[in-house]
Amino acid sequence: MPPLIDARRVVKDFGATRALAGLDLRVRAGEIHALVGRNGAGKSTFIKILAGLHEPDGGAIEIAGEPLRRRRDRIAFIHQDLGLVEAMSVADNFGLVAGFGSGRGLVADRRLHRETAASLAALGVTLDPRTLVSELPVSDRTLVAVARALHLDARAVVLDEPTASLPAADVERLFGALRRLRDRGVGVLYVSHRLPEVRALADRITVLRGGVAELTVRPEEATEAQLAASIIGAAVARGPRAAPKLAGDGVALRVQGLVAGGVGPLDVQVRAGEVIGCAGLRGAGQEALGRALYGLLGWTGAVQVGGVDYRAAAPADALRAGVAYVGGDRGLSLARGLTVAENLLINPVRRWVSPRRERALARALIERYGIVAGGSASLVGTLSGGNAQKIALARALEAAPRVLLLEEPTAGVDVGARAEFYRLVDDARARGLAVVLASSDEEEICEMSDRVLVFGRGGVRAHLAEGEVTADRVGSAVMGVVPT
Repeated sequence: MPPLIDARRVVKDFGATRALAGLDLRVRAGEIHALVGRNGAGKSTFIKILAGLHEPDGGAIEIAGEPLRRRRDRIAFIHQDLGLVEAMSVADNFGLVAGFGSGRGLVADRRLHRETAASLAALGVTLDPRTLVSELPVSDRTLVAVARALHLDARAVVLDEPTASLPAADVERLFGALRRLRDRGVGVLYVSHRLPEVRALADRITVLRGGVAELTVRPEEATEAQLAASIIGAAVARGPRAAPKLAGDGVALRVQGLVAGGVGPLDVQVRAGEVIGCAGLRGAGQEALGRALYGLLGWTGAVQVGGVDYRAAAPADALRAGVAYVGGDRGLSLARGLTVAENLLINPVRRWVSPRRERALARALIERYGIVAGGSASLVGTLSGGNAQKIALARALEAAPRVLLLEEPTAGVDVGARAEFYRLVDDARARGLAVVLASSDEEEICEMSDRVLVFGRGGVRAHLAEGEVTADRVGSAVMGVVPT
C-alpha cells in the first residue's frame, strides 16, 4: 500500500526565504510519525501546505496514492487552539464539521448525540454530548477535537503541539487515544518540540532542519541528546557568553515565592545591568513572570524593586514603581490609529505639553532611537514592524524604569531591526537597567541573556548560569533534555 502521506522533494519559498528546500516525508497507515525541529525549520509551512493554506513551489504530495488537491478531505487537523466553540455543546461542535441536518432541513439532535458519543467512545472517552465545551477540562477538550476530526472518516490526522496546554497527568490520556487511532490503521503526523514525549509515543521520528528531513529514525535508534543535536545543528551553536558588565552590584529585582497563572512558585533575582532570559515552549509558563510584575496577571508572593516592596495591580502601578513592559503584540502595545508622536508621548512626564514642545520631543526621540518614519505626524499603522517596536521600546525606556520586562519583543521583526532593537536594550542595560526577557526564540534568548531560566509545565526545569548560555544547552533544555 502507498503511504498515507507521501511528500517528495517539496519546495516552498517566501520571497528570498526558502522555508522548505526539498522535503521528503512519508507517513504510513497505522503509524505515529513525529515531526520535530526548531522554530523556523519548516514544520508549520508543511502543515499549511497539507491544509491548503499554501501551495508548494516544487515537488509533489500524495494522499493514499492520489494528488493532495484531490484527497485533502482525508486529512484531519488538530491545531494548538483546537478550533472548538466553547459556548456550544460537544455535540454541536461535532455538528459544525459533520452537519446538523436530517435531510428535511431539521436538526437531528438524537442522531447527532448518538454519533458524537460513538466517536468519543472509540477513543475511550465517556462524555455527555450535551456538555458545554467550556465546562470541560483541557484534556477532555483535546480529546473532543481529536474525536471530531475522526468523525469525518479521516485516514490521516495531523496534530500540532497537542500537549502544549496539557498538564503532565493528562498527556497519557491523549497518547492512549492516539495509539487507538494507530491500531485502527489511521496515520498520525505528530508535530512537537517535546523529545521525551516523542520518544515515548512515536513509531518513527523525522528531524526537520533548514527545510529538509535531516534524520528519520525509530525511537530506539537515537537518544534524546542525539535528537537534540540533530535538531540544533553545529552551525548555530554559540560559545559561552562573557560575564556581563554590570553597572552596579545591587539587586534591582528580587522575587520570592511568586505564583501567577498556574506558574510557580518562582524565586528570581536580577541585578542592575543584567538580562535574565525566560525560555520555553508555548504554554510552558515563561511569560507569567513578566505579566504578573506588570499587573496583567494576579499573583501572590513577595517582590522588591530597588529594595522597596512592590505590588502592582495594573500597568499604571508598575510604571509608577519603575517597571516597564514591551510585548510582541503591537496591536496591544501601540495605538495604530494615532501618530508616532502621540504613541511616543502617550504617558507624558508633564501634566501638559504644548504642541510645539510635543513635536520637538518626538523628533528627538525619533532620532535617538533610529525610528524610520515619514515624520512625527505619521500614523503608527503605516510603519514596519521593526520601527513600530522601536516606538514601544522608546516609550518604555523614556519612563526611566529600574526593570524592563520584554515578552517576545522581536516577533515579526526583520533581522536588521532586530539587531538595532538589541543594541538599544544593551545600551540601556549598560546604564544599569535590569531586564527580564521571555521568549520562545532560542537564538534571541542566547543573543541577549546573561542567565537563562528554562520553563516547563509551570515551573523552572533548568537554570543556565553565566557562561553556560549556548544555543545547544538552551535548545536541549527547552525540549526536555537536561543539559550536561
